[in-house]
Amino acid sequence: MENSKLAPVIDKEEGRARGIVEAIRETLALEASDIRRQSEELADLKRQKLDAVGWREKRELDELIVGRRQQMSMRSFQDSKVLIQPYFGTLELADDELGNLSYCLGRQSFFDHKSRVLVIDWRDAPVSRLYYEYGEGESYEETVRGRDRSGVVSGKRQVEITDLELEKIAGKDFTVVRTPDGWVLDGHKTGGIYRKEKSRDHRLPEITALIDPAQFRAIADGNSSVVVLSGSAGSGKTTVGLHRIAFLNFRDPERFSNPP
Repeated sequence: MENSKLAPVIDKEEGRARGIVEAIRETLALEASDIRRQSEELADLKRQKLDAVGWREKRELDELIVGRRQQMSMRSFQDSKVLIQPYFGTLELADDELGNLSYCLGRQSFFDHKSRVLVIDWRDAPVSRLYYEYGEGESYEETVRGRDRSGVVSGKRQVEITDLELEKIAGKDFTVVRTPDGWVLDGHKTGGIYRKEKSRDHRLPEITALIDPAQFRAIADGNSSVVVLSGSAGSGKTTVGLHRIAFLNFRDPERFSNPP
């Protein structure tokens, strides 16, 4: 495929990556500012308590300190490590009922400061199933969160983001990588997680992005108590097993928590 024909795809994914990275950085900055503000307010209450003379004033300040600590413990702040690799896959759907939809799949979900989802965790199986089990151009019929969904996978790509910049895009029949001279076609073919080859940029691809449909079903099967994995050496048994553990822990963290 000629690079010129891929220009719209490259432009789209570059714009998407810039938007997601910018939104994540903005949200993390706001959360960091919120943490500083709450810490300063708590420190101020503690200083007021030290300066207080009467027992009634000290008790009131104690109650305020306890309440502020409870508020801080209830607030969930997101991990800045998400910027190392914000997401590894993009999924675009032409849904028969909901219209055009797009998702970014990563190793952890991330929400912006307005609580809008930017990245969904791949272990959120109802949506990620469409990414792993269907190819670009294929029709789907699935039940997602108790709702029947149908449509066409209009786009599905693997991406690599390094130092906050999009470095690689792999689609149905192409792979392009960024070089100092611009985007160029790469001969590296995408495939299942059994592939050990390194790409042009000498970095192994994001393993989770390369899970094939059969491997995903073994990982995300919610009905089986035991999953038996068999295959030749290097076929991905260990990787599938580890991802199965991650999936089960994500879906039921209390059941698989560490023993006391």
